[in-house]
Amino acid sequence: MKMIPKKCVKITGDSVPQIPVDWDERERVAKEVFEDAEHQFIFLRFIEGIACGEKTRTMTDELKILWSDFVSLYAYDRRCYDLYLMSRRKGDEYRQALREDEADRRAVEGTLRPVFHKGNICGHVREYSDSLLAIQLKAGNPDRYADRQKVEHRGVMLNLNVEGVVRDAAT
Repeated sequence: MKMIPKKCVKITGDSVPQIPVDWDERERVAKEVFEDAEHQFIFLRFIEGIACGEKTRTMTDELKILWSDFVSLYAYDRRCYDLYLMSRRKGDEYRQALREDEADRRAVEGTLRPVFHKGNICGHVREYSDSLLAIQLKAGNPDRYADRQKVEHRGVMLNLNVEGVVRDAAT
């Protein structure tokens, strides 16, 4: 399905107007850029899906659109591009929060690993990740848990000349 915006005047280069847009204005922008409700829905669903951590390929397949159709909007309305960039940042933040939650769960609660005897599961052992816990501690309180060594130098600084090296007068 081709997504054709209302205004099909292509804006190129540095002539793209900088119109500030806020994430809360996405519905208004969709109504201004797209004529029909179906295209408005596709645009809004796409950027909201990306903001919720969905992958681009998943969204284009779900909405039955080509990525090139969506990208072509950038040339027609800068606000659509800015909303897309905002959705990418929100999606990245969301996925990072999920990764941090999973790392915390594995470090603190652990994971169950099955124990086998003669090919049959006879129990489970809870394994904790010490390395993930160390990373979490360093991230949470770097002043206390970081791997730093304070190095102070007191004394004389020597400037040694190496034999065979010619120094320029300017250096």
